[in-house]
Amino acid sequence: MSESREPASDAVIECTDVHKRFGEIDVLRGVDLTVHPGEFVSLSGPSGGGKSTLLHLLAALDHATSGRIVVNGHDLAKLRTVNLFRRHDVGIVFQLHNLLPHMTAGRNVELAMFGTHLSAQERESRAADLLDQLDLAQAINRSPARLSGGERQRVAIARALANEPRVLLADEPTGSLDPDASNTVLAVLERLRAELDTAIVMVTHDPEITAQADRHLQLSDGTIGYPETAHVRSSP
Repeated sequence: MSESREPASDAVIECTDVHKRFGEIDVLRGVDLTVHPGEFVSLSGPSGGGKSTLLHLLAALDHATSGRIVVNGHDLAKLRTVNLFRRHDVGIVFQLHNLLPHMTAGRNVELAMFGTHLSAQERESRAADLLDQLDLAQAINRSPARLSGGERQRVAIARALANEPRVLLADEPTGSLDPDASNTVLAVLERLRAELDTAIVMVTHDPEITAQADRHLQLSDGTIGYPETAHVRSSP
């Protein structure tokens, strides 16, 4: 049975009065957020302000206590096929790369494409192409143990992009990268936006990355604000 979808909208993410409580602690307190296709939104704020929690909700890794979240037409409170949603609609990059240690870099990227229409040869070719774009062609047959921390993070980014997601959620994906590697990643993300209209929501405290975003939001004390110094750029 196909997954039910919400009526068509010009937004790819819609959060309405979203709350998340852990025990007696209100981590998110009435978050409203709308993100459009191709938009790059950077998100900053103090530790414990709810940034990672919001990404987890958008990825359907957790459920909101109240409020409504719609991602690429899916009301996440009504989602029945969570695995299909994560495979086809969102790409996720967290601070920890979570690569499988017994698989090579190439196989880790290919793993994200299992269950899609792609053949084994097509999966292998796409994984190789993504790793090449991220300057990792030489590492395709290496295990995670033979990669640096920055290389492992770039493999995780390649894996998140493998299925050409409509939404990319990234939690400080360049935090362990040197400036050259960080610029390479940002160039790949810009191509993704230009070619596929992928929306990006990225937690980052890097002012250079924030300057490249279309919008910079601050999540503090469970609510979203708009810093006076926020950079707002016209969408491509």
